[in-house]
Amino acid sequence: MLKKKNEAAATLLDLNVELALGKLPYQVCIRPDGDPASFDSHAFKDQAKQLGFLVDFTPPYTPQHNKAERAIQTIDYTARVTLIDAPHLEFDYYYGDASLSLAYLHRRTAGTRSKTSFELVKAQRPMINHVIPFGCRGIAHTNKESGRRDRLRGEPVVHLGYRSPLSNT
Repeated sequence: MLKKKNEAAATLLDLNVELALGKLPYQVCIRPDGDPASFDSHAFKDQAKQLGFLVDFTPPYTPQHNKAERAIQTIDYTARVTLIDAPHLEFDYYYGDASLSLAYLHRRTAGTRSKTSFELVKAQRPMINHVIPFGCRGIAHTNKESGRRDRLRGEPVVHLGYRSPLSNT
């Protein structure tokens, strides 16, 4: 999670390594807004060029020209509502987890041209039978110790997200 836009250049390399964007069969195009204080910096442009990404700037401060801005706004609003719906979770502390979890779900459900973004990257339909609500309480099974009947066989847990941004399960 970026706190400020000027952290984009430093994070671009980590994102490339984590998601293996350089190994995709097509060229990655990044469409940031042309905010001169952040993405328009030489560090961001140089990092993107070194990694082989195309950078297509949109006019600054106009989210209507950038589809990604609208998707991020949708994920942001949904994360806020989800955290309001889970009063047992502290809003400021778990906002990043909620956003990541909802971005995971967004990639598997919202699609264009009858395909989700997961299908476009992985060339297979995503499984969504494992999806549960963010902040849902549950009991995680623990191995029972031999001869101890007075111990609990699980511990209380809260669902905070999914394993990997590109995993299918």
